[in-house]
Amino acid sequence: MTVKSIPNNVFGVPTKTWRKWLPRSRKMFNELYTAMTDSPWAFKSPKTQEDKHWKTTAWNTAWIAADLVRDDNAAN
Repeated sequence: MTVKSIPNNVFGVPTKTWRKWLPRSRKMFNELYTAMTDSPWAFKSPKTQEDKHWKTTAWNTAWIAADLVRDDNAAN
């Protein structure tokens, strides 16, 4: 990943965490949070009526996914 392709912190993740994450983790957070907030119908049950807390659910899901991204070059 080139310097230009390192994702910006557009959603206000705390700086300490953002710096800790790999560029791939940052990209994962941005893309998953965007997908979940732009298209909640793709993730939610049709029986779900409540949208009140969807952004929190999207944030938490994106955070967990970003934390799970590992460096392929790191020792296991």
